[in-house]
Amino acid sequence: MIRRQDLPALYTENIEFIHENPEAKVLAYYRWSDGVTRAVVVANFSATYLSGNSIPKFPAGGSWHEWMYNKIV
Repeated sequence: MIRRQDLPALYTENIEFIHENPEAKVLAYYRWSDGVTRAVVVANFSATYLSGNSIPKFPAGGSWHEWMYNKIV
């Protein structure tokens, strides 16, 4: 399991909110550490699993590691 201290993007002051959907109760933000590491946090505050949900302003294409279910997306 990764700890917050292991990923510099999670403890810098760099943050940008990239998605807010009050109806679906979803919030997403992007954090980065001077180009070294990047992280996108997507919080689902609903009781519904939203596997098909998309984030229109996602910061970069390519493969990202999804930590909750330990898979590449």
